[in-house]
Amino acid sequence: RGPDLPLFVRSQEAERSRGMTAVPINRLSKAKGAKYLCEITGAPATLVCSECPVYFATKEHFDVWWRGIGNLIAADIVVLRGPPKMIGSEEERHRRNEEIMGIRRELLEVCTATAQKFLVQMKYELAVPGALQSLKFAIEVYGGGGAELVPSV
Repeated sequence: RGPDLPLFVRSQEAERSRGMTAVPINRLSKAKGAKYLCEITGAPATLVCSECPVYFATKEHFDVWWRGIGNLIAADIVVLRGPPKMIGSEEERHRRNEEIMGIRRELLEVCTATAQKFLVQMKYELAVPGALQSLKFAIEVYGGGGAELVPSV
């Protein structure tokens, strides 16, 4: 235990200590017609994060996602992808939508900065999950045709 272990083993131990693991998708509780796709590749998923609704094709994809960006955004993903709260008035719904959009904007910044950090460190495999999440959040915030989707250099 400790710094003399490979990074992969240390990250697995850290995941276990926090309770984050990838578990098989329960096919019996799957909504009819629901298609679960891997967060990294877009392939059909067989695993789901034990703590947040994020899906993966392999354990390796989960590990890369967790080390790359998941450890920073998992709690917010639960809020964004969880079932919506029952909110009565139009004002409450508007306030909730503004809150959700604010979370998306914050996560866009976190994901972009984290991906850039890993690129500078030449940890390209770890940059991919943050970059993918960043693009997904940018589409949600700016729309699919927004000029903001193309980063300026």
